[in-house]
Amino acid sequence: MSLYYLLRNPTRKILWPQTGANFDHQIIRPVVRKTIYGIALLVGLSAGYFVYDISQAKHMAADACQCAKQGLPLEDYLSKYSENDYKIIRSAVYIMIVLKRGFGRYHCSVSHDGQKITGSKTGFND
Repeated sequence: MSLYYLLRNPTRKILWPQTGANFDHQIIRPVVRKTIYGIALLVGLSAGYFVYDISQAKHMAADACQCAKQGLPLEDYLSKYSENDYKIIRSAVYIMIVLKRGFGRYHCSVSHDGQKITGSKTGFND
């Protein structure tokens, strides 16, 4: 075999001359490539949404604690938060406002004396 023949022909033509199986690689390769790109796009979008959701939950919990001013009536404060976005857990000493976004990781603990707010603190569960 000459050097020209080796350089001009792909390895599969040299080592496996037409064995009867004629695969159309021009069709298979783009399908595989598009499938891999599609999976990578779905993983990227899912990760992006996860980061966005966690970020929004963090900001919403901080806003909930920032609105809890000392001396504010408790019922006026709780009327701002809907049951669709927040889960409100009541206790005799504190009220915990847990966000339904961000997998429930972020919360605002509001301490009270029964009628008025005495303090607040943002936290997260890990």
